[in-house]
Amino acid sequence: MHQSFIDVINDVDAPPKQKRNALKTLLNSNGPCWLESRFHLAGEGKVTFGKFVFANHNLTLLAGDEITVGESTFFGPNVVVSSLPLEADGVVADLSAPVEIGKQVWIGANAIILPGVKIGDGAIVGAGSVVNKDVPAMSMVAGKPAEITSRAKQQDSI
Repeated sequence: MHQSFIDVINDVDAPPKQKRNALKTLLNSNGPCWLESRFHLAGEGKVTFGKFVFANHNLTLLAGDEITVGESTFFGPNVVVSSLPLEADGVVADLSAPVEIGKQVWIGANAIILPGVKIGDGAIVGAGSVVNKDVPAMSMVAGKPAEITSRAKQQDSI
């Protein structure tokens, strides 16, 4: 169903207008955004990207439920965002839940965002982190599982 739009996004020779139309249709994008090649999307959940989102190579969205990404958010390479149910040892847990990523969030390379997570505006997710719980705005998380490593001071702003 989505494959023709994904093929256009991944085609380095596709005309820019065709790519913009594919992004707008597939990701409900409300403004310009850019995805480097080898973008992957599975599932039937609604995906919405704000304007000025940039995704480096190999962004994977597993949309069992809604995935929302705020404007000016940056994804490093090989990031996985999943709102699909989890499966382990052949047992599927019915844990699909929406994922909400705020505005001006930076998600480092090889990070994994799990179902039900909300990442606040201006947050930073360290490379290789596994995010299994909410991340407050203006904070930095890292690790497996991700833990808060620092928070911005009150007067700091994005």
